[in-house]
Amino acid sequence: MSDLDFEAVVVTYNSAGDIRPCLSSLQNACSRVVVIDNASRDDTVNIVNQEFPKVEIIPAERNLGYGEALNLGIGRTASPFVVAANADTIFPAGSLQALERFLKAHPKVGVLGSQELFPDGSWQRSYGAIPGLYEAAQTLLGVTSLIYLADRISWRYLSPRGAKRVGYVDGAVMMIRRAAFDAIGGFDHKFHFYCEDADFCLRLAHAGWEVVSMPSVSVIHARGGSSTKAEGYSDRLLRSLASAQRQLIKKHNPGWHLPLHRQLCILHARKMSLIYRLLRVLRLAPYEPRASMPALAFERWGHIWAELSD
Repeated sequence: MSDLDFEAVVVTYNSAGDIRPCLSSLQNACSRVVVIDNASRDDTVNIVNQEFPKVEIIPAERNLGYGEALNLGIGRTASPFVVAANADTIFPAGSLQALERFLKAHPKVGVLGSQELFPDGSWQRSYGAIPGLYEAAQTLLGVTSLIYLADRISWRYLSPRGAKRVGYVDGAVMMIRRAAFDAIGGFDHKFHFYCEDADFCLRLAHAGWEVVSMPSVSVIHARGGSSTKAEGYSDRLLRSLASAQRQLIKKHNPGWHLPLHRQLCILHARKMSLIYRLLRVLRLAPYEPRASMPALAFERWGHIWAELSD
């Protein structure tokens, strides 16, 4: 492997509690690491400067959002492959090299994701379908939950686990082919936070690149390092997520998709709220994966979707 086969870009925002293990794991694997700090108010910048002198850190004067920060960071790199990472990720030895080998062997793949795990080693959702009518209908009917359950079981009990094409890979861990990145002009910075990964992958697919998830390669992801960890599933956060999904649908689909998608999301929120209420009445503990929205947030989620205009 040449010295510049792949580099890494990490985006931080109040990440003092996460950045040390992330950078330690990346420094052992990458030729170079660039950190873009989105105007953190904690000690993130000081920690990087003092403890990781080989890491280049670029403090932004404002919160650029994830996509724009990645564009800035990738612009400072020169390798054919770039790892885009959240600050709350840890890369086990050999994981990035495995992703790189796959990209070198499959030149049509524009971006590659891994299997994300919680710090205790349990399975975590690492990819998804592009938000839209088809995805919303699958979610409402429970198909999405069944797909993830099958993946969870397959990951735990079956081997080997082959790579597969997906709608998008989670933005927390992406190995991006520079040629693909340049071909579509990088991330759309209009997506400030949420859906920038889905938009990026959808545009890659439209340009003829493949979007692939590789569950045989595992990466630790604490999840929610700069969003839900800071404020929980607040109305502001939920509204940002819903607005980003609608922004994505409006950008890539006919206008009539918007009101129908909203109704499907409202129905799903009401369905989940009803299910959890019944479980509470029956005094049964609901199964609630840590990567999913907490039960009490579903009712607010439905109200937020109902408030959004077309």
